[in-house]
Amino acid sequence: MSMFDIATHKRDVIALRVQETAAKLKGIPGVGTGTLGLTPDAVKQSPEYREARRDYENAHHALREYNSWYVKQFKTELREARNNRSDR
Repeated sequence: MSMFDIATHKRDVIALRVQETAAKLKGIPGVGTGTLGLTPDAVKQSPEYREARRDYENAHHALREYNSWYVKQFKTELREARNNRSDR
């Protein structure tokens, strides 16, 4: 297993964590029920929402940080993988 494969797997694990925390955040009753689909302030003040939001923001930040390193480190491998997918 190459370093690129290991790094890609780690990125996928972090991305899955972002999806899980986003689903948890969206699963809180009242999220997105306000006008124009916004979350009411009363819901935003709840401890459950604040914890879920913090978890989501932390996971999303981790993914952004990892991706900033990942795309620089594996620029050539990512280009090759993208070209191989488009050739099909």
